[in-house]
Amino acid sequence: MPGTGRSALVRWRWAVTAAFGLGGITVSAWGPRLPAIKAALGTGTATIGLLLAGVTVGAILGLLVSTPVLHWLGSRRSLAGALLLIAAAMTALGLALMLGSVPLVATCRVPELVWSI
Repeated sequence: MPGTGRSALVRWRWAVTAAFGLGGITVSAWGPRLPAIKAALGTGTATIGLLLAGVTVGAILGLLVSTPVLHWLGSRRSLAGALLLIAAAMTALGLALMLGSVPLVATCRVPELVWSI
């Protein structure tokens, strides 16, 4: 890790806190909206359950992918890429909900959750 002084460690701690905080915000923003999303998409409980299974799939994929990505890109670029990917996925998720597209909603959730691990 370049710069191992106290200020460098404080910056790293804040960067990691921000990444985990963003992941928490994305998940917590999704949960309370489920009834409205279900109604807007015109889907049943089974379809919503399938979409929620994407959380588990994303977590497992994130655990499998994170180590090679960290070795390949390094922690700084990986974190920056994750933040950009999450922002793009949240934007696409909003558009998918406006269009009422269940497959697009599912597609947006998996990459977002993979990188939020």
